[in-house]
Amino acid sequence: MDTYHNQKATNNNNKSRYLVLADIGNSAIKLGIADTETATIHQYITCETIQDCHEWFKDMPSSQIFYSSVRHGFQVEGLMPNSSWKIISAEPFIEMDALNFKAGLDLGIDRKLACLAAFQVVEQPFLVITMGTATTLSLVLDNTCKFSVIFPGLGLSVKAVNDNTRIMVEPNFEHLDNPAQTTTIQDSVHAGVLFSTVFAIEGWVNYFHQQQQYFPKVIISGGYSNLISKFITTKHIIVPNLTIKGLLKLFLNSKVRKIIQNQT
Repeated sequence: MDTYHNQKATNNNNKSRYLVLADIGNSAIKLGIADTETATIHQYITCETIQDCHEWFKDMPSSQIFYSSVRHGFQVEGLMPNSSWKIISAEPFIEMDALNFKAGLDLGIDRKLACLAAFQVVEQPFLVITMGTATTLSLVLDNTCKFSVIFPGLGLSVKAVNDNTRIMVEPNFEHLDNPAQTTTIQDSVHAGVLFSTVFAIEGWVNYFHQQQQYFPKVIISGGYSNLISKFITTKHIIVPNLTIKGLLKLFLNSKVRKIIQNQT
């Protein structure tokens, strides 16, 4: 099997067929190492710092980084381990794929990419739920985002309790089985944060059913997906790394590829 390690030894004079997809979030940088010839992502990596990214890049041939970023003030050029790498923002190309974001609501680039990836998985209408620093819900119908809400994620909610009260709690939800399991103050915080999120998601899905007559397919992605999945009664699927998969879908769009090739 050809990998980027042996490609480095044999194809140093050619453009790398490998692409780094970078989802720069508020608390971590998630990477996908993709093969553009086979249109597949063969490795996912989570980095806390730029230095962590460079450790992964050091054995790779010079490549392109196709990225999205929601982190305020982040210097994306720092991701490049050296000047032979190229870094390209997904932002200018997001309107060139299947979904019409101009006609819909104002979404962050990460959520737009997640919706693009979901478009390949299920039929419309669908509801994309991302479980990151924030919990987000995005409803897509008729190739347009019709509805969007954002509320604090599980970790951020616990941090708000720690920052504004005398309680100090680590975000640890794995031991909870039901909302009534609150024998300690820590359990009360965990249950309040976790099940408030569960009930909010269920409430929004019921709202679509009853008030809007939408019956969306539900896709969940993000760090707490498996945890939330245990308690949500609505039929749903879990698709990890939606934003990175959306980056690959966008990069492989023929119009986008042509523009990028002309630029490089």
